[in-house]
Amino acid sequence: AVNFGRNEIIRLGLANKVSSKFKKNKLNNKYIEIFYKLNEQKTTKFMAGCSYNLGDGLVLNIGTELNNFLGGGRDIALNVNKNKIMSEYTFSYFDQQFNNLGMGIGYNLYYRSEKLDKVRGSFERFSNTFGGYMHYSYKLGINTKINIGIGCDLTKLRIYEEAASMEVREFLDREGFDFKEYYYSFLLNYNSLDKSVFPSSGLYNNFLFRISLPFSNLQYYYLNYNLSFYKKVSENLILNALSFIYYGNKYGNTSSYPFFKNFFMKGNIKVRGLKGKYISPRDSSGAPCGGNFLFNLRLSFILPNLFGDYKTIRTALFFDSGQVCNINDEQNFNLSGFCSSIKFSFGLSLICCTPFGLPIELSLAYPLNIKNTDREDIFSLTLGM
Repeated sequence: AVNFGRNEIIRLGLANKVSSKFKKNKLNNKYIEIFYKLNEQKTTKFMAGCSYNLGDGLVLNIGTELNNFLGGGRDIALNVNKNKIMSEYTFSYFDQQFNNLGMGIGYNLYYRSEKLDKVRGSFERFSNTFGGYMHYSYKLGINTKINIGIGCDLTKLRIYEEAASMEVREFLDREGFDFKEYYYSFLLNYNSLDKSVFPSSGLYNNFLFRISLPFSNLQYYYLNYNLSFYKKVSENLILNALSFIYYGNKYGNTSSYPFFKNFFMKGNIKVRGLKGKYISPRDSSGAPCGGNFLFNLRLSFILPNLFGDYKTIRTALFFDSGQVCNINDEQNFNLSGFCSSIKFSFGLSLICCTPFGLPIELSLAYPLNIKNTDREDIFSLTLGM
């Protein structure tokens, strides 16, 4: 039980080193007091990323997380993602011990703005979304928890008729330009990873279901599934399998799945060696439009560290695969065509966790089956994971 307590403190990210000692209780010799000595893990995380490509221009990602803010198990996070196409601002607050029953409560506020492709030398506003979300968290066991929440999105769309694709114009003619959406979400999370930073064994599962309620302007739902598996193959070799599967569809009176809810490869969802935006179906204007189904699988063999300190630096050989498509498009979708279009790459990566809590990843990747519509990204530097 004492060893389990030590491991839990490390696994939850509260400390990176724990020792314990025992003393008899001075008032009653039948009892033993246990003292844990912690080398406290940094509770403030700062993440930043900066990259440049011809499609999106300068991409800026900034975020900060204040875990256990002012004590009491309260977490605060602020994230900013910005490029010439999209701006997104998110603020979240979570109280892990809302009551004595082990229930947590959280609040999220967010604003997202997306823009059209370049028209007449300038950009026009594509969509503005402002939303809020409240959720309750329950622990079902040591490694399992559920989140149940409800939220509201207010979305306004604005387009240039001559710039929009045929699919976009048809959707807006049927559904309109302004939408008020009330939604319900359910999240099931299982986490048995041995450490929060650089784990070497364990399993992470995250399943999210979100559905807009029937009295919303649009009726649709989507499912997100994320898996991360670590297994020690030998003393100095670790296998890591990471996968993402996303699917969305419409229901009720809505004519089709909203185009502005389509999935794209971005962030941690990627096929290294290729720019994620272009792993996508094209609309009638030839621009990447995303899809209602996304698949991403990344296999890595974490190698013996060549730099001495295994705790802060990792090197890995990786093999990535993934694709985005519209599986509700009966005229253009077929399973064999989807399988043959899956993108593959392999390469070498190096991840370093800096003393400031900012991880840095360097990757050198080679894509295996590129087409004229793909964009290569052989060497990449990512600040923040």
